[in-house]
Amino acid sequence: MTYALVASYLLVIVAANLLIAEFGPAGLLITGVLLIPFDLVARDLLHERWRRFRFVKMLFLVACGSLIAYLTNEGAKQVAIASASAFFVAGSADTAIYQLGSMAGLSRLQKINLSNFISALIDSSIFQVLAFGTTSYELAISQTLLKTSGGFVWSLLFVWLLNKLSARGEKCLRHK
Repeated sequence: MTYALVASYLLVIVAANLLIAEFGPAGLLITGVLLIPFDLVARDLLHERWRRFRFVKMLFLVACGSLIAYLTNEGAKQVAIASASAFFVAGSADTAIYQLGSMAGLSRLQKINLSNFISALIDSSIFQVLAFGTTSYELAISQTLLKTSGGFVWSLLFVWLLNKLSARGEKCLRHK
């Protein structure tokens, strides 16, 4: 399960970077609803799975995804840099909020969605400045709402799947 999450996480980062490089701000709709929310939820599940060096592992994943996107399409350089920077800051905040939620005894769904809201807000704000050289509060708010809504759907899907696997006794991420 962990390897599949890592591979999916990387594939989605690359796809998001290449979509934005190709379509500019118009690509934000697809990335904001489907791709970035998937990565935010996958990050939270990897947070549960990786006990040691989780922050270093996540930083490495973000850097690899951005590098792969750049190598795949040199036109994605600015987007790859913006993506890596925004994901680093947002991922750091996501990690802290998720861990605080764990310490507070929140459910998996509560931790995922609370940390995703904060990280979506941070990612949406930082990314547009670095990728497009502009700040639009309307765009940041709409992207945050899209990413949070998409993340909620992904969290429901992942938690449902994990519960099914757990009920069948298959090795998966343990419910926390």
